[in-house]
Order: sequence, then C-alpha cells, then structure tokens
Amino acid sequence: MRTKEYIIKQIQFYTIQFNEYWEDAITESELVKNTYETCDLIIAYCNIIKTKKKKLGKKYDEHPKDVQEAISKVISLVSDGRDLWHKVKYEHIGSDPFKLGSSEPREYDHHVNETGYLDFEDDPMGRCQQIIDECNNLKEVIDSEISTKNFDKFVGKILYWENYESGSCAIKINKINKNKKGKYTFDGVLISYETVNGSCNGDGYIISDVEDFPFDELPYCYQEWDDEDEVYESLDCAEEYSLNKLYISLYKTTKNLFENFFNCRIHGNVEEWEDYE
Repeated sequence: MRTKEYIIKQIQFYTIQFNEYWEDAITESELVKNTYETCDLIIAYCNIIKTKKKKLGKKYDEHPKDVQEAISKVISLVSDGRDLWHKVKYEHIGSDPFKLGSSEPREYDHHVNETGYLDFEDDPMGRCQQIIDECNNLKEVIDSEISTKNFDKFVGKILYWENYESGSCAIKINKINKNKKGKYTFDGVLISYETVNGSCNGDGYIISDVEDFPFDELPYCYQEWDDEDEVYESLDCAEEYSLNKLYISLYKTTKNLFENFFNCRIHGNVEEWEDYE
C-alpha cells in the first residue's frame, strides 16, 4: 500500500502540476493539514465538474460558473496559495535524483497553457476521475494506519513459520495494511522455502518483494487471519529471525541442496568443494 505522502503528491501533480524537484514542498495546504475531510470535499467538487461534463468549454473561462468555482476550490484545497500561473523562484527544493543541485534556487511555472490557465483549469475532465480515485485511496491509507496501530511492534521484523517437509515461510515486514475489504496485508519481502511436496515440485527458496500481500495467502503458514485478534496472535506466535539468522538459514539450504543434487561436499570456503564422482 502506498504511503499517504506519496498519494498527496500525486493529487498535487494532477491538479497543479506540482513537481517536488523544481519547487518548494507544499506543507500548509488543507489537503496536507486536514487530509481526510479535505479528500471528501475534493471528491464532492470533482463530482460537480463531472455532472457538467457536456457543458464544459474548451478553456477555463468558457466553463459554467459553478464548474469554475469547483475547479478553483479544488486548487485552493490542494495548494498553499503560491502563484501557480507565473514563473516563481523557489528556494527550498526537495531531494533531487537528477543531481541538478537541490540547494540551488530554480524557477518553475507549473506548465501554464497558452490560455494562461493550468491544464486542470482548461480540461478538468482529463484528471477528474484520477483525483477522485486517489482521494479514495488516500482515505483508505489513513483508515489503514488507524486500524493497524496495534501492529507497530511487528514492523521491521523478520518472522518465520516452520512447516518442515511441506515447505516453510519467512517474511520481512516493512508495513502492515488493512484494505477497504477489511483484509490485513503487508508490504515487504516474502521467502517461501519450497520442497517437492509444495507448489513448485522442487527444492529451494523463492524471494519476492511484495506489496499489499494478504497474510492469509502466505504459503506454508497455516495460521488464522480472520480478524484483528487472530492476525495479531498469528504474527506473535511466529519465530523472530535476525538478518544474520535468515542469511545462515538460506545459506544452509543452498549448501545442502547443492551437495545433494550434485553429489559433492562443500568445505568452508565456497570455492573449496569435493566432487564425490
């Protein structure tokens, strides 16, 4: 599940062409300060725009008055009062992956059209549904953060469930989520220890980056996940691994499989091995 900060930047981009690499961060808007309620307002204004779809003009000043007001309201809720229609020099630019000099002031004009208006002002329908969708996603993230507060102790941990010859499972939890269907999921790393009795008809392990992965779909982890208490108990009963213990576990698995399949013995140094044949 994406972070609240990331989705807010997406909404800022859709409405005012916000670019964190060319302008100062927006920290004082209603969307940032009063996020949940502001999302409801933005959705309401976007729905007004959608109802007047057939009456929209080709540019902002040709739209019906109530549409113009709705567009302006959305922009005012997302932005912080900065000048969006002229070039402005920004002094406190954020991180810069393109190494353009993040501490160096830059000018930015939010890609104003030849009409003198922003894209969202001239063509609100181009982004209207995306804005609604992202507002709903943002509300889901906030609900998730509240619902998973009790699970903070598991974030950052590596948990392991042993199921022997049928296969075992380990996870590294970066974030725990509760989606709008009420299902608990996690973002992080999933490691499934496979055996010929498992789903792959082979021996080894699979390491995957996962996002919004449902706990009740963890392979070889036969726990109860139906409600908050069960999820907590199932996580709490897992064996906690350190990163070093996980590494040793995977190393030993690799070593044993190599020796068994290739009929050899590995000694100390990885490059020192003896062929039994």
